[in-house]
Amino acid sequence: GLFTPSEFAVMCSALKDEVCGPGSILRLTGIVGCALGLEPDTFEDSPHAELMHKLLSLSVLETLALRDLLEEYWHVGMHKMTCAEFFSAKDLI
Repeated sequence: GLFTPSEFAVMCSALKDEVCGPGSILRLTGIVGCALGLEPDTFEDSPHAELMHKLLSLSVLETLALRDLLEEYWHVGMHKMTCAEFFSAKDLI
């Protein structure tokens, strides 16, 4: 219940071309911000400020779990359902 369907869609879209390697696993907030064209010092004024604050508030374990779910969507779920349907099926939205 932390993220909305539209926030999951933004994250799925932001990560579509991102390779999940050991060095990039914890950079989720930066990857999403970059994909949205946000600067670290100006995201507060963007329509995505709430999403960015949610991402920044995640613990390391929560970030790893979210990244894993997003990767699962790109490797398995996207061929069967929309991003919102995937996360709804996981009881996350």
